[in-house]
Amino acid sequence: DTIVSEVLAVGMTGEQVRSVQERLSALGYLSASFVTGVYDVQTAQAVRRFQQILQSSGVNATVRRRLGADIDAACGQLRNKFDESRRNEQ
Repeated sequence: DTIVSEVLAVGMTGEQVRSVQERLSALGYLSASFVTGVYDVQTAQAVRRFQQILQSSGVNATVRRRLGADIDAACGQLRNKFDESRRNEQ
């Protein structure tokens, strides 16, 4: 069985991602060419399709979102602007 111990999000990599991708591929939700170990847009779409099928069959299927990605991105953008303004001052 596939056991995932962390919330996966687009951009993540590793064996847990590959394991989920392999299971989704075996079930026909993800093309084998996308079993790369990188959680990409295709993987996220396959997870949503699988979740929809489960829910339409009456199975409670909650997919947790990884919170904070937007905040991390915003902080990174602010940091880059700050670094750029410091370089321009010198």
